[in-house]
Amino acid sequence: MKFKKKIQIFIPIFLSLILLLPGQTSSFAATKENNNFSVEAKAALAFDFETGKILYEKNSEEKLEIASLTKLISLYVVQTKIASGELAWDTPVTISKAVSELSLSPELSNIPLIEGQNYSVKELFDAATIVSANAATVALAEKVAGTEFAFVDLMKEQLIAWGIENPLIVNASGLNNEDIPGEIYPGSARTDENKLTAKELALVSRNLIRDFPETLQVTSQSVLNYTNLDNEESIMYTTNLLLPGMPYAKAGVDGLKTGTTDLAGRSLITTMKKDNQRVITILLNATDQEDPDARYTETSRLLDYAFGSWESKAVVTKGQMIPTVEPIPVEKSLEGSVDLIAQDTIELFLPIKEDLNTVDFKLDYLDNQALLIAPVEANQAVAKLTVTYPQDTLGYLEPVEALTTILVTKSSVEKANFFQLTWQKIQQFFSKR
Repeated sequence: MKFKKKIQIFIPIFLSLILLLPGQTSSFAATKENNNFSVEAKAALAFDFETGKILYEKNSEEKLEIASLTKLISLYVVQTKIASGELAWDTPVTISKAVSELSLSPELSNIPLIEGQNYSVKELFDAATIVSANAATVALAEKVAGTEFAFVDLMKEQLIAWGIENPLIVNASGLNNEDIPGEIYPGSARTDENKLTAKELALVSRNLIRDFPETLQVTSQSVLNYTNLDNEESIMYTTNLLLPGMPYAKAGVDGLKTGTTDLAGRSLITTMKKDNQRVITILLNATDQEDPDARYTETSRLLDYAFGSWESKAVVTKGQMIPTVEPIPVEKSLEGSVDLIAQDTIELFLPIKEDLNTVDFKLDYLDNQALLIAPVEANQAVAKLTVTYPQDTLGYLEPVEALTTILVTKSSVEKANFFQLTWQKIQQFFSKR
């Protein structure tokens, strides 16, 4: 079965009818246990955008074909050039003969581009993003680097800078080399296609949104207005059917990118914001071959699972004592000890309804002093507290520093005088008899 992307012009009435179908956005039961949930895809990953905490993963470290998910890398490189002043959104881009011919290929996602005509960087960027226009992406690549091959080198350099080793990238659009007329990237094979892991694509997505959050203003659009070959205004609809107004619309979704080729199958990277939390999901090659929309329904399930199974909990609260930490002894005082309180609040991702007893609190006394000698001031630093969740097997997308806070004395402790200390010892002596 062929999965090559074709432009689809959705009739608004048809869309409206589909939107009335039941069950398209039904919530996946949040009570399912982690080990019982599975996404029907060759690989998948979900993570919290802010912290990088992985909330679900399946085969996330196998390199697979990524099709037009590639364009996220291209969009990043283009925006770095705009940020540096080498390019502007209104910079004109003249369409080459090769790009024009590619844009007219009936089997590929495109808007028609006329040879010798100028289009702005913004027009091409929007087309590449909203309707996954391949020729528009190549036109941007040629404008930025002179040739698509040189642009591919920039893409690979960026991936390596993010810590992605040996990225297999052979073109800017994500097409299989067989679909590209003329020369192919030096050293690549005619059947080659861009490959990355789901985890590597997560890095791409996170960096794109973190460094260029304005990208979401484009990826959230469901409709592209463009000029057709008859010089008439036309519209095309997004390839992301989870966006507003589309058949599988899901509240909070504002991107990110579809990808479809024979080898990559039907893939999708999605980002969704809910209650001030943003989650990004990567789904590679939805395995239900009979359902052309499986990537949307599976992604919807994955998003429900990510939001419904994990939560960020305050396991340490600033100014509060830690239940597992005993007061520290204070010699030469009447009180004998002083409570310790946290200098900061620490939030940790835990499965919903997880018992806080599963959280590990490790205490390291500063200067190896497990006791104090009066007088002691309030807010005196005493120990470092490290918080972990040992049962977490998923970890984080990128290396993170340990979650720590300093424990300080809750109050001041005065030094007892000679007579007070003597009387204290007498009382202690008789209390032991």
